[in-house]
Amino acid sequence: MSQEPRPAFGFGVFYPATQQFCFFENCQDLVMENPPTTVALNTTLEKNFVSPLTAVRGALEILRDIPDLTDEERERFVETALKGCAHLEAGIEELSDSVYAAAEIDQTTAPVTDKSEDDGEFAARMKVLEDLDTIELDFSGFVFMNSATVNAFFDHILQFVESRDRYWFFLVNFEGCRVWPEAWVAYANKSKEVRVRFSYATLRYDESIGRNPDEALRTATEEDMFPSRDAAVAEIERIRRENS
Repeated sequence: MSQEPRPAFGFGVFYPATQQFCFFENCQDLVMENPPTTVALNTTLEKNFVSPLTAVRGALEILRDIPDLTDEERERFVETALKGCAHLEAGIEELSDSVYAAAEIDQTTAPVTDKSEDDGEFAARMKVLEDLDTIELDFSGFVFMNSATVNAFFDHILQFVESRDRYWFFLVNFEGCRVWPEAWVAYANKSKEVRVRFSYATLRYDESIGRNPDEALRTATEEDMFPSRDAAVAEIERIRRENS
């Protein structure tokens, strides 16, 4: 079977998602198939993530597989890995800023919900333990699905602690809690705000640890995750004794 001759000059593009290689005869065809936003996104991913990750991995594999490198060579590969890490860190920070900005825009167009109903649920999930200088938060089974959900819940918490204007311990039941990717950046920012402005310490616990290994797998390796409420409360009491 005869094949249509391929032009002598052109552009080849590999699409990882489909594992296809496409040939374009000219720039116009390439741009028509790949809109500028897609080309720009792919370029950003390549620059901020793929290239530095490749450099880091390559340098580390050389350090692992070639034990007789000279000190100068070893230092060069370590420096390459560190530079790659710095590029990755900058890329992640840039991505976080972009995602958070986009999430804030999405929040303005999110469906309107009954705020009083939300406040009622949030209030039911928050308890003040005055004798322990502690605010107990029940995140169990709660899903932070987007930045709007995060902001609504944490704004309720902040409204209370700002009215009291003091520091607290925060005791958080994290069993079955889910933070969706769309909410990660907002959750990190809001929880940090509470921690920095009003928290002596935040102690989370997940009682599924030890009871349901499959469910607890995602939290069991976290250093600040206690296996029970009693264990977390005991830690609060210990800290209060040592600082009394």
